[in-house]
Amino acid sequence: ANTGNSEDYIRQTLAAIMFSWGETDVTWINAKIQSAFKRIEKKGRNIAEEVRHFLEVTQGHFQVTDVHTESQLVTKEDKHAVIVELNRLCKAGVIERYGDRRGCYRRIETEIEEVNFLNAPTDEFSISLPLGIDSYCKLYPGNIVVVAGSKSSGKTAFLLNIVKENMKRYEVVYLNSEMGDTEFRKRLELFEDVKLQDWKFRAYHRMANFADLITPEKKIFIVDFLEVTTDFWKVAQYIQEIHRKLKEGICIIALQKSEGKDNGRGGDFSKEKARLYIALDYLPEQKTNRLKIVDAKAWQTEINPRGMFREYKLIHGSKFVKESKWQN
Repeated sequence: ANTGNSEDYIRQTLAAIMFSWGETDVTWINAKIQSAFKRIEKKGRNIAEEVRHFLEVTQGHFQVTDVHTESQLVTKEDKHAVIVELNRLCKAGVIERYGDRRGCYRRIETEIEEVNFLNAPTDEFSISLPLGIDSYCKLYPGNIVVVAGSKSSGKTAFLLNIVKENMKRYEVVYLNSEMGDTEFRKRLELFEDVKLQDWKFRAYHRMANFADLITPEKKIFIVDFLEVTTDFWKVAQYIQEIHRKLKEGICIIALQKSEGKDNGRGGDFSKEKARLYIALDYLPEQKTNRLKIVDAKAWQTEINPRGMFREYKLIHGSKFVKESKWQN
């Protein structure tokens, strides 16, 4: 075991012990000390290698105990070696301490992708959006659109109208988290102007890990809907994961929201990656609905559409009918 004592101290101790036995074999003492330190050095190198392997497959922050568990370390010497290696990696700038918890670290992400602005495509991602939103807002490849809707505001109808208006131009991938096959069919049958066999898009059941199905091709991805019941700050994480996977396509993400509030579940966290943020509300007193452009990063005209709204009615669960002009 590594006691932490110096080589000179160990040599003197062994010499004293052997002298008490009436022996003084200096060659034997040196051989034993060198052998012991080589074993310690080899073990230390192995632990350091295991720590580096752990970091290669780890994202986000981690605890020292996570390294112990992953590497199946049980002895005090091994655990101490992990701490030594983590301290060394901190000084080397490979990792840094994270948060206020003791023994918590994060890997410093040094891998970067250069912004290739010279060869970047200049064309917008031309798309038709309900109620004339596309007359005021632009989208580009890789953009995220968030549709935050309160109960009975017509989120799914809004998304299916996007499918209907764009499915002949783009491949559409619809990730459905709550409707069964029969209910999904019934929702499509509400569209009297589209026969069931004429719908041209791919729909999948998916309740989580939406980013796993996002690919870089020029497609429209729709998430209906991203549900978070606790730790609402994770909304930003899930949207960021989707954003990383996008390249030529766009993703439209539906969120639940409370009545009268602009932001969906996750509050401002849900707005971090959105280039277009839309709020849908049902107004029970007026018996109508309201669409609001909460935020828009790219405009079709010189008019900033942020904060603009208009009222609408949802007819037969499928048709959006304008009830007012755009207002500020």
